[in-house]
Amino acid sequence: DHPMPRRRSYSISGVPDTRSLRISVRRVGNEGVSALLHDTVAVGDEVWVGPPAGQFVLDSAPLRPVVLVSAGVGITPLLPMVEQLAQEVSARDVWFVHVARDARHHVFAEEAKRIAAANPRIRLLTAYSRPQTGDSCHHRGRLDAEALAAHVPVAEADFYICGPGAFMDSLNRGLIERGAAPESIRIEAFEQKQIGAAFASTGALTKGASCSVIFARSDKNVTWQPESG
Repeated sequence: DHPMPRRRSYSISGVPDTRSLRISVRRVGNEGVSALLHDTVAVGDEVWVGPPAGQFVLDSAPLRPVVLVSAGVGITPLLPMVEQLAQEVSARDVWFVHVARDARHHVFAEEAKRIAAANPRIRLLTAYSRPQTGDSCHHRGRLDAEALAAHVPVAEADFYICGPGAFMDSLNRGLIERGAAPESIRIEAFEQKQIGAAFASTGALTKGASCSVIFARSDKNVTWQPESG
């Protein structure tokens, strides 16, 4: 018997080279895939990797200002974006904004500084919601659209935002109220998209009943049973 495959989607957290891809995985609990990657998978092991499927990609017109905003581990998909922007030979202005609880929870802080040092047009902005004594940041407390608008040209820039849903929704609404075009704001929820979790949310499956599944492309109709997993 083979265990049911467990699939996860992780962001590429650095510009790939010809031989490697980097992902950055925060450990959550002791039973999931993140724990497996932290404790069990070792150098030389083989894992199955699917094709890229995300649509949260850097796609801004040349010279258009770019504002990258992340909260917590939402910084990972923005790292390769800012790295790519740092390599541009361009007069484009870039703001790399990160929100964390305090300096101790500020992930990839040194990497961000290294990337920004390569291009003087990249400006780092840090917001700590609960800064500790001795923490240095540009904004103390909750970062909202009003605070962000004090630092960036809202109406002229493209925004790429990744973090908790409520954080992104609030920024999205606030930026539009302050003149940002809706199409200039791209958001990416930083969360696990698990097939099993989506199935379990339906009433029929939580009751343990079978159900009919239709595959739209092939028009194939099959019956799913709870024991199928």
